[in-house]
Amino acid sequence: HDTVFIEVIGPAFSPFSLNGTLANPDESQSEPIKALPVQCDSDQGGIIGIEVLGGLRPFEINWYRQNTITASGSAVYSPLEQFKNQTYLSGLEPAKYKIEIRSLNEQCDGNASIYTTYEEIITVEENPNLFIVSGPFVDSAICLGQPGRISVEVFNNNQGELFFYYDGELVQEEENLQVNEQTHTLLIDSPKESATLMIINEQGCSLAQELDLRIGEPRFSFTSPTYESSQLILARENITFTNLSTDPYVRSEWDFGDLTSPLSILNTATSTKVNYSYPISGTYNVTLRIYNHAGCFLDTTKQVAVGKGYSIMVPNVFSPNNDGINDFFRPLTTGLSTIRFSVYDQNGNLIYNENISEPDPSMITGIAILGWDGKNAPKSTYFIYTVEGLLHDGTTTVEKSGTFFLLQ
Repeated sequence: HDTVFIEVIGPAFSPFSLNGTLANPDESQSEPIKALPVQCDSDQGGIIGIEVLGGLRPFEINWYRQNTITASGSAVYSPLEQFKNQTYLSGLEPAKYKIEIRSLNEQCDGNASIYTTYEEIITVEENPNLFIVSGPFVDSAICLGQPGRISVEVFNNNQGELFFYYDGELVQEEENLQVNEQTHTLLIDSPKESATLMIINEQGCSLAQELDLRIGEPRFSFTSPTYESSQLILARENITFTNLSTDPYVRSEWDFGDLTSPLSILNTATSTKVNYSYPISGTYNVTLRIYNHAGCFLDTTKQVAVGKGYSIMVPNVFSPNNDGINDFFRPLTTGLSTIRFSVYDQNGNLIYNENISEPDPSMITGIAILGWDGKNAPKSTYFIYTVEGLLHDGTTTVEKSGTFFLLQ
């Protein structure tokens, strides 16, 4: 028989929508729900049960799980191919799940999207009786594969004792230090690159968390419009830093080495590019640090020369009255590997001298001069300072001198 298409005038069907098909564990509520949390007395994990209503048939269903949130606040989802076209999902871990419904009817012109596509976020909640509040996190020793501690905060609604198993072996009581009602630190003698932490309470509720210590290699590059043409970067020019780190990692942290700005550290998720600019010339140690789920991290540092590659900023007055403000006279510098700082009275007599050197270019703290506190200052209308420095190239020397006043 030939297929006969019937043209329908007006909206003869309703838009896509979802109904829940799962019995509500709250017996006072008769309305079916769409998701059940993980239960202690079930080996099915979290469950989602839905019924698709309305829309233009036939259609397909695709499921996704939320993995993380980017620095801009956008959710990142991974496809769950094993649940394609299913309306009952079991064995789910606590997370947000997205369902996408798309009509396969090619007779629609695509303008009525409410009849052809639909999305909804369904949340599978934590086990209401036993769940991890935060962690597990590991200390630096475990990150290096050495004996150390795992910290985890656990909510146990049934009270009583908790039992911890690392890689299938019970963590003995003497190796389980309970910091407070919910936080435990577990001594692990033989950490492994990948292991499972199992937590069980006295009622038999259990949960498992994978501990993966693997972490990628931190790498990054930087450029600017001027740098592309002349290999120079100008002060106040927008610099693009690109994260080239290899997986796995879940979070990155940039330290732009700008000692004049307390906002130089920027946390991101796995965003690949960030922009930054420096208001003054100098050589800045830029560090990229990447973290894995367990809290282990690796970092790498590069020097970024801006403008002439160094800066020396010196005030023209200071007031050593112990009020915590401007009590020391000192220069602020960038791009110097050694500094000789001297103070003289108006007759040229040496009052104060300070020498400091930091030959390691990988240091991200830079050189900090202690400075003159004004003690034993002779009578002098004004004072003279000199700053002599050596750039990181090891050969170029720079100097700056001037006068300043001391206010009592």
